[in-house]
Amino acid sequence: MNLISSRVNLCLEMLEKTLDIDGDIIEMGVYKGETTFQLSKYLLNNNSTKKVYACDTFTGIPEDDTMGIVKRGDFEYSLDDFTKDYKKLKLDNIITIDGNIDYTLEKYLNKNKFCFAWLDLDAYKSTLSGFKFINNHLSIGGIVGFHDYNFKHCLGVKKVVDENVDLKKYRKIKENNFCIFFKKLGE
Repeated sequence: MNLISSRVNLCLEMLEKTLDIDGDIIEMGVYKGETTFQLSKYLLNNNSTKKVYACDTFTGIPEDDTMGIVKRGDFEYSLDDFTKDYKKLKLDNIITIDGNIDYTLEKYLNKNKFCFAWLDLDAYKSTLSGFKFINNHLSIGGIVGFHDYNFKHCLGVKKVVDENVDLKKYRKIKENNFCIFFKKLGE
């Protein structure tokens, strides 16, 4: 039996709320693709033309995190293996962005808009970079979610959310199982 994790189910619930909003989907920190593949399948099953941008170093965490326990190289899963996995599943709506998000997002996705963003980056610096990017690229009504919020081994995620998500521009819509989601409000 193939069970979907509660984290993935939460992401699918949030994605469903954004299908009619302009933009694609972005996941930052994909590891082996558990969430990515389910988001992709959901879109394909609903005849959506939206793309899923899968952003990762594919070499693991880029540097030791001073606010948690993750270390450089943790969660390494090669781009070749990730690509083989999604091609085997015939998920042709996934586009990979390979590299450190501190540099790759602006380079490759500067003109893109997103309706749903999922940040599963574990470390403070990467989570901050990811949120700064999505803050400027998330459509009004879009949803951004963070994994590892309030998780004692990834304290940097909580710090990024608590210090950078402007509650005049975002409304918290769900918090559960170390996941927190915000809807972007109108200007």
